[in-house]
Amino acid sequence: MAPKALLVPAAFGCAAAFVQAPVQQQQLRGTPSSEVAYQPEPVSVAAPGAAFAAAAFVGAGAVAAGALRRSRRTAKAPAPRAVALRATNPRVEKLRTEAKSIKISPSILSADFSRLGEEVGNVLNAGADWVHVDVMDGRFVPNITIGPLVVAALRKKLPDAVLDCHLMIENPENRVEDFAHAGADIIAIHCEAASTTHLHRTICQIKQLGCA
Repeated sequence: MAPKALLVPAAFGCAAAFVQAPVQQQQLRGTPSSEVAYQPEPVSVAAPGAAFAAAAFVGAGAVAAGALRRSRRTAKAPAPRAVALRATNPRVEKLRTEAKSIKISPSILSADFSRLGEEVGNVLNAGADWVHVDVMDGRFVPNITIGPLVVAALRKKLPDAVLDCHLMIENPENRVEDFAHAGADIIAIHCEAASTTHLHRTICQIKQLGCA
């Protein structure tokens, strides 16, 4: 029978390799079994170098496993991603900190669109506080009015004006970001189920975009 190799790990991460040949009782032909002395074959132990290499391998594995466990326990949670898509809006910050009062916000639907920038400027010079922008999509309300491009043009013409955008549209959460990037300061939406599906999410979206 072929020799068997046995690797025995110890309690502290060490190991020793042993090679043992099977013990067989031999009987000479013509000799009574009572006269044959049983002599077990010697056990040969692997060289010290092999035992040391095995111990080092097991010890290194134990150290690596312990380091992995410690790194998993001490790993910090990933930092939350920033949700604000633009810098702080100074006009909105002023609205949030000033005392509550009645504001005059004329709608641009009453303006001459061929002279929109000029007429909005005249309204502000006359004492209006905000500029009201009525946005309609022809579905939530019958009329179709303006979109983000008009808001962007007004922002370019009147950089300090407070633009109050009233979204009378279906699924405003799909357009809030467009109006915010166009320059809206205030974004109003409708709470009806026919307009906004997730009202709280859309309000959070408006605030995260820096609008009121």
